Amino acid sequence: SLGQDHLALEAGVSYAAFPPACSAGLFGAEATTEAQSSPLCSGLCPAGHTCGMATVVPVVCERGGYCPEGSPAARLCPAGSHGNTTGLSSAAQCAACPAGTACGNGAVDPTPCSPGTFAANGSSLACTPCAEGTYQPDARSTECDVCGPGYQCPPGSSARIPASCNEGTFLPAGQPFA
Repeated sequence: SLGQDHLALEAGVSYAAFPPACSAGLFGAEATTEAQSSPLCSGLCPAGHTCGMATVVPVVCERGGYCPEGSPAARLCPAGSHGNTTGLSSAAQCAACPAGTACGNGAVDPTPCSPGTFAANGSSLACTPCAEGTYQPDARSTECDVCGPGYQCPPGSSARIPASCNEGTFLPAGQPFA
């Protein structure tokens, strides 16, 4: 009704665009002219749901995101957290990513750190490669192990590499292989 209490329609004119559809973020509880053409339709889209244009039945918010009241679309769970259930209504409902895993924006499930990487704390955006002189053979790790004497471990190592000297040379005890 475009904010008016009544409409005057002219004979012979096509009004195919009437009633105007509810805007995104609002919903009309039914497809009737009255439900779809009032200024606020039936109201704001309920929390935990999305409402596109001309929504009659709000859609449950998808995994990986959250939907506050009046949402036309889902908002992504922030990096370091994940949304593995539907119908979340706030960022606070997104679960923290556990240690040994990483979660990017909109993550549905945590991604385990691969061998050679680690995530010491929860809520990590990405796994960190093991530093030179350390290694990690397991997935989902929270720390890297020291390489030890007689081995070399380049950055991101998932295994210790036996160190070997050139013919006629030796590595003094306690000195790391370079």
